[in-house]
Amino acid sequence: MAIAPITGRLRKGLIMDLTIALGGGTVCGAAWWWGTSHPLQFTPVPILHHVLAHTSHRTYI
Repeated sequence: MAIAPITGRLRKGLIMDLTIALGGGTVCGAAWWWGTSHPLQFTPVPILHHVLAHTSHRTYI
């Protein structure tokens, strides 16, 4: 009689774990993709802006 409640808890826990993992992975992946595909628009140091404006290319690994 004690097995039925444990099975329900495991199923709910598994569904919650998968939902959190997939949702969190999607959000983090989208944030990374957005961050790497948009150019740097704000530079707090003026000389850094000058250096970035005169570089020939930017390489992402």
